[in-house]
Amino acid sequence: MNPNQTPMQPKRMMLTFITRMRTIGSTITEGARQWIFPQTCVMCGRLRTEAASMGGTHGLLCPLCESKGFDLAGPLDRVLPQGLQSVQAGFPFVRDGPLQEMLHALKYQIRPDVGEQLGRMLAIHRMASWLEDCNFEASQCLLIPVPIHWRRRIGRGYNQSEAIARGIQTVLPELEILPRGVFIRRRATRTQTKFSEEKRARNIRGAIAVSQRARLSQRLNILAANRPMWILVDDVFTSGATLFECSSVLQRWVNRTENVAQDRVPTMHAWVVANAEDGM
Repeated sequence: MNPNQTPMQPKRMMLTFITRMRTIGSTITEGARQWIFPQTCVMCGRLRTEAASMGGTHGLLCPLCESKGFDLAGPLDRVLPQGLQSVQAGFPFVRDGPLQEMLHALKYQIRPDVGEQLGRMLAIHRMASWLEDCNFEASQCLLIPVPIHWRRRIGRGYNQSEAIARGIQTVLPELEILPRGVFIRRRATRTQTKFSEEKRARNIRGAIAVSQRARLSQRLNILAANRPMWILVDDVFTSGATLFECSSVLQRWVNRTENVAQDRVPTMHAWVVANAEDGM
């Protein structure tokens, strides 16, 4: 043994060796994953570089598509139902634009990761500063994803609004997401893409509810006492029929004196990724 070598050096050398082997193993594993499951841009289908997937705000886009950027949405001009204080949108919906491609992948190509990415974008570009302006801490807020019917969840494999909420939470981890099953869609509804505004409202009326299971409704009661800011989360705002029905159902639940103490009535807002008021 080298006389200058301390007893700790062999252990340190072993740890260094193990660290290097783990790094090599991770590199090999990542290379194999990229070969078997190539990471492609959700917009154009090009392969994304490691730098594009690891860095930047969008992550799921190649450098070319990421460079196109996204405009920020202006205020929504709508008369809101009682109890809903505001509806905020992250970005304007533009036909054939990058955002439309991402939303299409989220809803029709089994890409919940796209929803999480959109949630991160929404939180980074809009929600973080909005919370500061509202003087609300993230720890006071409850994210409430707009529910989908269980048959549609089985068909798609996930709720796109929940995926967006998870993405928001990765940026603002003190936000809490309402557990699945508390707020439900008890009746399947027809797709509303080609419906008029009036028909959309009729289609969704009565389809949303707070669970009547005591354990689940009690969970919402507890959250109402500790999370005074409720934020409905959805993907796209068109007529507002679904969001407005959700907020009305929650407001009626809150107004029942046995559910929430009158001095703890939550403030309700809504956030969507895209504003498509003129229809999709």
